[in-house]
Amino acid sequence: MSKKDIEIILDNGLEMDTQTQAAYDAIDILSSRRPATTPLIYQIFKSKVDADNKRKGVKEMLNQLPTGDMRDVLVKRYLENLSWEQVADACHISDSYTYKLHQQGLESLASSTKS
Repeated sequence: MSKKDIEIILDNGLEMDTQTQAAYDAIDILSSRRPATTPLIYQIFKSKVDADNKRKGVKEMLNQLPTGDMRDVLVKRYLENLSWEQVADACHISDSYTYKLHQQGLESLASSTKS
């Protein structure tokens, strides 16, 4: 898998929390309506389960990285959905070092998927 493929997978993870919350909101609204909405509720719930499974896959991928700043940067960005500036602040590192660690993390994940 290429570095770009890894980045796409991780970027998709950024949308998971938003999708999950939207699914819960839609289920709450539709549950109070007529039974005709039951198939729609099922479809939304399935989307929520799919998003949860993607998030689990991203967690497993990131767990392949050794503990440390590089892993922290990717976890904070792709699982905690922090902005780049927030990641740098949370890790107590500079913005430029954050980007460097991000690239190193992507390269590490890309090389581990080639094996």
